Parts: sequence; C-alpha cells; structure tokens
Amino acid sequence: MEQSTYPWARFEPVPLIGDVTPACSKELAEFLAVLGEIRPLSKAHAEALPGAINALSRILTEARAEMTKPYWSNQDFVSAYLYYFLPWNLVRLTRFFAGLCPETPAKGSWIVDIGTGPGTVPLALWFAKPAWRTIPLTLCLQDSQRSVLPLAKRLCERVFCRGNSPWKVVIAKEPVASLSRRLLGESLALVTCANVINEWVSRRSLGEWDFSARINAFLEQLSPLLVHKQAPWCVCIEPGTRLGGTTIMALRKEALAAGFQIVAPCTHANPCPLLAKERRTWCHCTFDTTGSPAWLNALSEQAQLQKEALSLAPLVFTKKAPKQSKGEIRCISSSFVVPSLSGKARYACAEKGLLLLEDAEGLPQYARLRLEETSLTGLVRDTKSGAICVRSPKEHGQKKARKR
Repeated sequence: MEQSTYPWARFEPVPLIGDVTPACSKELAEFLAVLGEIRPLSKAHAEALPGAINALSRILTEARAEMTKPYWSNQDFVSAYLYYFLPWNLVRLTRFFAGLCPETPAKGSWIVDIGTGPGTVPLALWFAKPAWRTIPLTLCLQDSQRSVLPLAKRLCERVFCRGNSPWKVVIAKEPVASLSRRLLGESLALVTCANVINEWVSRRSLGEWDFSARINAFLEQLSPLLVHKQAPWCVCIEPGTRLGGTTIMALRKEALAAGFQIVAPCTHANPCPLLAKERRTWCHCTFDTTGSPAWLNALSEQAQLQKEALSLAPLVFTKKAPKQSKGEIRCISSSFVVPSLSGKARYACAEKGLLLLEDAEGLPQYARLRLEETSLTGLVRDTKSGAICVRSPKEHGQKKARKR
C-alpha cells in the first residue's frame, strides 16, 4: 500500500528499528575477513563449524541448565559463537542502533559496555553510527568472563583500525561497582548491556520474588554509572523471547521505582500494560533480516538454523527527563485480524494503557506516533484484550467530511 494513501501516514510514524545502508551492508559482509584474521579456521574446523553452531544453539536455548562451565572455555564453541551468534547479533543490534538517536557523544567521552562478550555492542555502534567514527571516544569493555576480553579488544581494534578511527579500546576486568568508582571523573556518553541479564536470571530456577530481587540487584550495580553528572543513557537489550521481554519489563518497573526516566521504547511512565498478570505476551520487537551478509545466511543454512526474522527487547533509561510529547504511542505487535475492525490491527502502548489500532498493517512494529487526545476518548474496548479500540484515522476523516 502506498504511503500517501495509507490512513496512518499523516501521523508521521517514526520507527525504532533503522535501515541498513548499502555501505553498512558491505561492511557487515567484510566482517568475515576480520574473523578470518582474528580466528582463522583450518579446513577441518571449518567443516565442523556448522555442527558446533547447532550444538551451541541447543545449549543456549534448550539446555542452559546443563552448562557446567562457560562456553568460552570450549574452543569449538568459541568459533561457533564468533562466526554465527556474533554476526547475527551485529545485524540486529546495528538495525536497533541505526534507529535509536542518542545525542552525538562529545569528544573524549566514554562508552561503557557491561557484559561485552566479544565486543558486540561497540562493534554494532561502529557499523550503525558512521558519523561518530571521527570523534575520539574511549570504548570500555567489561565482562565477568575475563578470558573473552582480550579477544573482544582485538576484534574491536581490528575493525576500528580498518576505518582509521580514533576510537580507543580499554578492557575492565573489575566488577561494575569498582569500575563505576574509577570512572567518576570521566565523561560518560552511554552505558550499554546486551544479552546480559538473561545469562543469570532464569524463571525456571527462581521464584517471582527472587526474579525481582535479582533485577533490582542488577540495577543497583549499574546505578553508580548512571547517576554520573552527564546522566548518560543506559541501553539494555535482551533477546525477544518471553524471558527476555519479561526481564526488560521488570527492569523498567524497577528503574522507574528508583527514579530513572524511560527514553524508549515507552512513551510514558505509567505501569506497563503488558506486565499485568493476565497478559500472556511480552514487550519485544520483530523485524526482517535485511542487511544480513550472504556468507552468514549460507552458514546458517548449513547449520540448519536459517533465520527469517530477528527480534529483541530493549529498554533505554536515564536520570535526565527525556523529551516526550503528549499523546505519543508505540506500536508493540505485528498485525493481525480482528473481526470487528477493518483491515489488520496492531496493539500499541499508550499512557492510557493498551490500544488496538484499526487498519494499521502498514505501520512498522515499534513505530512511535502521536495521536490527538480526542482520538482516545469515548471509544469502546476490545472484549478479548480489554484494549481501547482506535478507529482508522481515514474513517474519522471521512466522517468529519460528511458532517461538514
């Protein structure tokens, strides 16, 4: 459907997930050469790689409880992670950071990545933010698995050097609390952590109280970095799974209780409408695999782990109040048929609670848009979900025209 005739077009929806530029797509394709330099594979190891990828995938998704030691201690799994899981994470995080618009860091600023693994977030920022590459920045990589930090540093430095960038990479082997004290005098632009909380929070082994307590403990560890005088953004990203999305929603609740302000994806500070006990869904975003390199798609097929879609569950918060307009809402679902509404509908999150947008198939998932207050008054609720039904603006326009 053409954008000019789409009923929601005049509301100027702003997607949170960005596009991969041709230049970025080329760089992601060339990342294979970087892996070959840092982690070269013999012919035998290359042939065994698809099997190792499949085995590690099973452990990470189905048999995490069976892990008696970190997968970074297994050399086959290290190769599997670097050649498969890292590049796919780069594709999805690059799309996310391309859409997210934090302020351009000041010269000499630090970006601190907690639980960096092989340097996934700094690499994704490099691919997603080419305008930042000429700014002298310090990328601080922290991880409880100290053995992975030298590898992360080599990967990042190799990529940054290929682009002749002044970005400096340092590694932090100390806990977050002591790192926070050490960085008190530095200028912090961003604090990031991706795929971190799910590594040690599991609903299978924890009760509800322990789950909340661990989320709170995680936030307390980060807080000294976030109350810094620059009030940096904290960007937390978890997998788009039920556990990942539930974790992010719980983190939002604790962050608000601790006095932090939510930047994204939420457009308000009211209780999350999806966190209610009767809800069976979770906050996450699903999008296509545009920008993924051909070599990665081929390797995924060999490992029998082809991807048709990517997902993530993000939360961005800060001590500084974000700029938000009254009436802003966020689409939070794919499109689906509702018999009582025309076209395909989407759920959206708003200050008034859960919305059901009519004829919204053309809106990108996680798009932000602003509705007039009059659009959210005197409307009926969906009998199944309890969401406020918001009729197509096209229909509203036709009704107004008939009245005139």
